[in-house]
Amino acid sequence: MTSGIVALLQIGLEIILIYVAFLLMNAIPFERVIAKANYAQMLKIFLAIIIGYLVSLFFINFVEQVQALRGLVN
Repeated sequence: MTSGIVALLQIGLEIILIYVAFLLMNAIPFERVIAKANYAQMLKIFLAIIIGYLVSLFFINFVEQVQALRGLVN
């Protein structure tokens, strides 16, 4: 694939996975553990960004490795 398509795919995947991670983080009651509600919300946002980025990085690396293997087989 060209680098532009891969970059667009990665950006779109990161945004989608960060959103999904944020929705999943809302199910965890951080407000019980952290006294201030603002800190709990910020923690959810930062964790969602980290998880979404790492999962999208995994998928992009997986696609690149499959392409590299396809080049070895052919």
